[in-house]
Amino acid sequence: MSQGSYIKSLDEGGVGVTLPEKELWVSVLSRAALDVVRNPNSLERDQACSFFMRGSKHFREVCEMAGRNPDYVQAKMRTFILRKKGWNVDVPITSHYRSCKK
Repeated sequence: MSQGSYIKSLDEGGVGVTLPEKELWVSVLSRAALDVVRNPNSLERDQACSFFMRGSKHFREVCEMAGRNPDYVQAKMRTFILRKKGWNVDVPITSHYRSCKK
């Protein structure tokens, strides 16, 4: 699937319909997010973190099949993961540098 082509389906009246396949991929994405948040098994948690942090082709395909924007999902999960590891992601990287005036 090309980037930005998300699964969308409309019935004859133009009303959105949920496809069973889409629900399956939403469940896959949800399970990975739950593994990051709550899984006590460190190996599974680390694999789920890597899934979101790397943003591989596989990750992008799962997001697209779930009808989700991969860039948005990755940004949100990356922020959560980094905060959980103690990173301050709310401060811009350059905000603590002083300007050097001569």
